[in-house]
Amino acid sequence: MSRGAKSGAKPLFADEGEARAFSKQLATLAVAKQLEFHASADSTNELAGQAARAGAPHGLTVVADHQTAGRGRRGRTWASPPARGLLFSVLLRYRGLPPERIGWIALGAGVACAEALERTAGVPATVKWPNDVVVAGRDGGAGAAPWRKLGGILCEGAAPKEPGGDGYVVVGIGLNLLHTREELPVVPKSPPTSVFLETGNKADRRAVLAEALQRLERAFRELQSDEGFAALRARAIERLESWWNGRRIVARGAEGEVEGVFRTLDPFGRLVLAEDGGRTVALSDAEITGVR
Repeated sequence: MSRGAKSGAKPLFADEGEARAFSKQLATLAVAKQLEFHASADSTNELAGQAARAGAPHGLTVVADHQTAGRGRRGRTWASPPARGLLFSVLLRYRGLPPERIGWIALGAGVACAEALERTAGVPATVKWPNDVVVAGRDGGAGAAPWRKLGGILCEGAAPKEPGGDGYVVVGIGLNLLHTREELPVVPKSPPTSVFLETGNKADRRAVLAEALQRLERAFRELQSDEGFAALRARAIERLESWWNGRRIVARGAEGEVEGVFRTLDPFGRLVLAEDGGRTVALSDAEITGVR
């Protein structure tokens, strides 16, 4: 374990003692009970993945104040100045999880993070299918995406070799908390934002991390039962309906561009859109490019 980030910003933990104390105080059963903190790391997902392959336990959590090779979905990078946001990865092991629910892990993590940001930082966070935490915009304008991105989630792992066998997922999460406008990249169609830019408040990074970890464990536990899964699915759909209801969603996937009105998320976590004429299409591997 390394000490705080070598920057003017305050490190998340000053030393190993602070990290251990944080871990012990968490209201979790397994998540972050084994906690690794790094001032700087190539990628928390890479470190957690290496540990998973070496037999690390369920709940192992790797946190960094800075990443030099952070990754996002579809080969993108995830960059953040030292000690301004949260960069962490959690190892989730499972046995007998229904295959159709594995795709819900990223969605569940998104809901958990949105709930955590609302509770601890007062920001009106929501989710954008399949793996983003955003603030919904009121009017995106022609050619612009009507959302501002607070965070992203990247899930990597190994599926069971046989039905009902053991598998694992490393859930990598990046959240923008204290960033100023100058510290964020310029991405016109998916503009990044931070809790500070949205509220003017300087969020307590430890408080946000603790709440996110606790809610992530809850979401993963919900996936294990039919009743819990129904509740998690309902919360995810509710958050999408809160800003997608009645609007036209534009998505690009392997089959090209699809446009339709949001209907639901099916039990596999696929995005269901109603195209003109009433035909519905379920998307499993696509990217939202616009909301009209």
